[in-house]
Amino acid sequence: GKMVVMYEIVFATSVDKLAGNGIKVYPNPTTGKVNIQGLEQGTRLQVFSQTGVLLRDIKTGGMLETVSLENHPAGMYIIVVSRNSRMIGQFKVVRR
Repeated sequence: GKMVVMYEIVFATSVDKLAGNGIKVYPNPTTGKVNIQGLEQGTRLQVFSQTGVLLRDIKTGGMLETVSLENHPAGMYIIVVSRNSRMIGQFKVVRR
């Protein structure tokens, strides 16, 4: 006899680790540009590759910031949102 085992793997790609902060990251997955909405002026955005390399370090100017991943290969990226040296959220973004 044969035994067949099936697994389901579900990847959460835009769940922030700190709930209730009102920040939205979209579209996810993306083909290039990612919008981060619900920011305060002066919020810091850091974009890391899946290997931990810092790719972008941005000080926001308003409630909406657009980050381009167009010059980077397909894969997973981490966006860390912080204010006054305090982490507000951490988001996983997939670039196709």
